[in-house]
Amino acid sequence: MEYILKVRPIIYPYFITDNSLYNICQMKINKNFAKNRKEDSYMNQNEINQAEWQKDENWGGPKWGKVYFSKKDTRICVPKRIKWMGWTVNLAHTAGVLLFVSTLFGIPCVVIAILLITGAK
Repeated sequence: MEYILKVRPIIYPYFITDNSLYNICQMKINKNFAKNRKEDSYMNQNEINQAEWQKDENWGGPKWGKVYFSKKDTRICVPKRIKWMGWTVNLAHTAGVLLFVSTLFGIPCVVIAILLITGAK
């Protein structure tokens, strides 16, 4: 009795050729390479915040009243460029805008409420 070994050819979908298999392998290698490169050049959030704070294009307004706007900076309150002048709000974040508006309108409202309650003339 003879055994006949039948070998079925591997059928690839029509769009896969030897070159495309090579390209797929290369893409995977390149993704891993890019991932490793990204990890090597990784900056932690504190370094990103500091780099954004130092950029001139993130600051606007006159020197004494600079406004800060940076979406990459995660802080809500940031120190001003001139340290002794205090802190400012990062207006790129919703919480920063709410803090700014509440301070802008909240303080006069509290003063008026105190004056009305005490009956000041």
